[in-house]
Amino acid sequence: MAIQSDVGEGLGIQVSDNPTTSCVQIVNIQRASSCFYKCLTYLNSPHMCSYNKVDEMSPCPEGYTTYNYTYFEICLMYVPVNSKYPDAVENCKENGGDLIKIDSLEKYDIFKSFSGQYTGNGPIQVWVQGVKDNNQWRFHDGSLMPGHCLASQLDGLNEIYMRARSDLDFRCYDDSFYRKHHYVCEIYRLFPVFR
Repeated sequence: MAIQSDVGEGLGIQVSDNPTTSCVQIVNIQRASSCFYKCLTYLNSPHMCSYNKVDEMSPCPEGYTTYNYTYFEICLMYVPVNSKYPDAVENCKENGGDLIKIDSLEKYDIFKSFSGQYTGNGPIQVWVQGVKDNNQWRFHDGSLMPGHCLASQLDGLNEIYMRARSDLDFRCYDDSFYRKHHYVCEIYRLFPVFR
């Protein structure tokens, strides 16, 4: 027998057996993490939360390579076209992604392994997510960039974007807005169990 709960503005359903309704059905919450956050925020104690979106994950777009990363699959594509940073960002967004975001050592290792395949004709330089804002490096979502990739910076007035250099073990360096490099696009996909 299910009972609608007053807790969480109608986001919860109290049941005596396995959950029969989920956040998707109640208020159309589309991400499991959002559903779980709502449950924890409003219930303030351990509860079973249900999220029953069961559609299948679509494959990475053509030209992308799939990697497992924490609770995600990431789709990576190396683009061997010399582009300015803003153009590279826009090209990645056309497929629903962005430049690769090197936000952990695990992701940095994936990036080095993936990009290393393209160094057969010599060293490469690749745009990665990183914009200097008030003397701090940030990702496109505004979060601070950790030092996993950052090697050094010249701190020139126009050196406001981040690139990785294969000749230096894919360490990251600042570069100016008018320079052109290859780039790596990334698309995140949540594993089905967490959707």
